[in-house]
Amino acid sequence: MVFAVPDFEPAVGGTPRQVGLQARALARLDHDVTVVTRRRDRSWPRDERLDGVRVRRIGRPGRGRIGELLALVSLALWLARRRRGIGVLAPVMWPDAQLAAFAARLLPRTVTVWAIRGEAETVLARRSGPLRRLLVRLRRTTLRRTAHVVLTLAMADELERLGLREPSVIPVPVDCDHFRPPSAEERAAARRRLGIDEDAFVSVYVGHLEARKAVDRLVEAVELLARSVPSARLLLVGGARGTAEDTELALRGLVGRLGLDEAVAFCGVQRDPRPILWAADVLVLPSVREGMPNSLLEAMACGLPCVAPASAGGDELLDPETGIVPAANEPAEVEGALARLPGSSLLRARLGLAARARVQRYDVDAVARQYDELFRRIARGSAS
Repeated sequence: MVFAVPDFEPAVGGTPRQVGLQARALARLDHDVTVVTRRRDRSWPRDERLDGVRVRRIGRPGRGRIGELLALVSLALWLARRRRGIGVLAPVMWPDAQLAAFAARLLPRTVTVWAIRGEAETVLARRSGPLRRLLVRLRRTTLRRTAHVVLTLAMADELERLGLREPSVIPVPVDCDHFRPPSAEERAAARRRLGIDEDAFVSVYVGHLEARKAVDRLVEAVELLARSVPSARLLLVGGARGTAEDTELALRGLVGRLGLDEAVAFCGVQRDPRPILWAADVLVLPSVREGMPNSLLEAMACGLPCVAPASAGGDELLDPETGIVPAANEPAEVEGALARLPGSSLLRARLGLAARARVQRYDVDAVARQYDELFRRIARGSAS
């Protein structure tokens, strides 16, 4: 089977982590797995094997429309040459990969995996101009001929409204062995490494610093919180990706204008955010749109209380027993949710324990078995 994903290891982010977990788990279930991805950097090898998974990198380094188009052509050629040996093709966060699948005559064996709420509506939205309208018609035609996987029931409703096939609902996997609650010694060591005082109340955000994530609203919420909780701190884990949606520079400017230079730390991109999660008291995700966020699941697996509005997937993963779902991602709403936590270590502990128990249902091996069943069924159906 083949995963087609625009970004993969050594790139860092939710999609590379999600695909990496799935690919390795499926390889353990005796699937022959290849990940085809963009070669974003010249130093990355074209071909390599990572933990039993073959990785093929295509296209020219960098980003941009021409590069993306050339990568799509490369993907179509790569698939066409290997068509007979591919049982299932699963594009993730690469909607136009279906055009490559069509060119390679692989649509009956293609499973489109949707990772963000609203992504399908954006892909199929009406466009101005004849070429853009043609692209949308091609997308709709090819997507109607593939199977689909979504992460949540809300995303399944979205595909139904768009007239696509009924999808399978399979959640995001999380490695519950790696992401686990820290011991008291591990937590203390994590805070020491980051220079965090023992009595500080620490919020953490993990993800790209881009417009969709609305991190500016979290920064403003922490500024409001600091007026009543002077020990409030914020750790921002992530960075820019070299796209028009990047917000890191704007966020640094906002932190300076709000006088939060001592309270907010930019921790950069972290391949493994676990040590920083261990140092925190709460994870906050203020995004405008999400599906089922890796960062939320990983924090829950670490026994960390979480704050996320419905727009950030909080309605799918959190309830009063496992976290706090503010009414919106506006700064005042986020601050109101956070303000419940600094004065109650008992509440933080109770939420963290329940979150850890809840997230077990998303363990990578359980999720991989659902994909294993789906992929084998599609491969058998296309062969009959």
